[in-house]
Amino acid sequence: MKTKQSQGYSHFFIKVWRRVSTYLTYCLSLPLAFFFILLFPFVRVRFLCLFSDRIGHYSLNTERLLCILKESHYSKRDIFLFYIRDAPICNLQLHVMWRRIIHIIPFARLCAQLDQVMLLVLKGRYKNNVLRALETPFGGQDNNGLLVKHEPHLSFTSGEHQRGKSLMKELGLPEGACFICLSVRDSAYLSKVFPDSDWSYHNCRDSNILNYEKAALYLAELGYYVIRMGKFVQSEFSLSHSNIIDYANHRLRSDFLDIYLSAHCHFFISTSTGLDGVPQVFRRPILITDLFPASGQIQYWFPFKLFLTKMIKHQKNGDYLTFSEINTIFSGQSSVERLLKEHNLEIQANTQEELLDIVDEMVKRVNNTWRETDEDAALQASLLNAFPVCLIQGGNQAMPAKEQLKIRMGSRFLKQYKLELLQEVAEYVS
Repeated sequence: MKTKQSQGYSHFFIKVWRRVSTYLTYCLSLPLAFFFILLFPFVRVRFLCLFSDRIGHYSLNTERLLCILKESHYSKRDIFLFYIRDAPICNLQLHVMWRRIIHIIPFARLCAQLDQVMLLVLKGRYKNNVLRALETPFGGQDNNGLLVKHEPHLSFTSGEHQRGKSLMKELGLPEGACFICLSVRDSAYLSKVFPDSDWSYHNCRDSNILNYEKAALYLAELGYYVIRMGKFVQSEFSLSHSNIIDYANHRLRSDFLDIYLSAHCHFFISTSTGLDGVPQVFRRPILITDLFPASGQIQYWFPFKLFLTKMIKHQKNGDYLTFSEINTIFSGQSSVERLLKEHNLEIQANTQEELLDIVDEMVKRVNNTWRETDEDAALQASLLNAFPVCLIQGGNQAMPAKEQLKIRMGSRFLKQYKLELLQEVAEYVS
């Protein structure tokens, strides 16, 4: 067992080595950077960083990046060199698939330094704001409808298809079975992969997988297979039905199957987690539930179809906050936990009945059997006309145009909480 003194020496030498290696890398990167800068009037080399340590960003940001480059009509003088962040790769199968269609350069630290120097010297001529935004957590916002206009860039090889079908059969899925992926966020992944960081500010986004029992059993009774997804999860999801598979805790869980299942599901149920970037890449319909109703958490573009939000209520009188009140309280930079305590508020997750209702609606919408009443249409139109600012805004996001809002709130949920959430809805239908 290492003593505290030996551990102290280890940390010291690690810090020294990191600093020395950074200086050594700069000794190589600076001459290279100035070479590329001198070359820029003739051959415009640009480095683009891929957000490779978080699966939502590595999938969706990269897909949008390729769509944008396809639309931008750069000339043959423009050369784009891709590199990944100096961090663990979130999913090796996804990495393999991206490498098949783009050249990803190793030496992340060297590429990052080259990128920094060239951006400092060349500024906007080197990398415009659109490209730079794709390297941030907000680079997945599909405000331009690119996922509608373009086909997916990723595809599976024939060998991967054979492997996927074989593993699905071993998992318990008959050939040709229709299945639905269920991804319910908890704190296990970030705590496991990034143990030295405090991720408690994300706790408001967590959900309880057990609240999805009724919805999963309903889908299973309809004949669908329900695949509970997740790389690291806190709880098991073991229900007594052969069509419900707790894949997250299964011996067959792998990076490969994470991607293959997400790409081939009938639709995907998410609580706005990183993995739902994969079905977006493959244009699979998505349902969001248990959405925290603030800080730009909603993904409102195609292929998202339906959503439910959590409710926020006063602890003393039980009154629910309207979206307007939520926006006023949670629009600042303060932590959600502190604001909840300061205003005597608590978060109410979606109930099993609410989840069952919206899953039923999602099935019907995906299968084109949903019958919308005049009241439903009026409420949805009112929601679009006064879409809650608190759901959209986060970072540098701006309110999108109404035609960009492809997602709809669950009809029964909207009808139930129209007075509590949206004064505009109440006025519209009064």
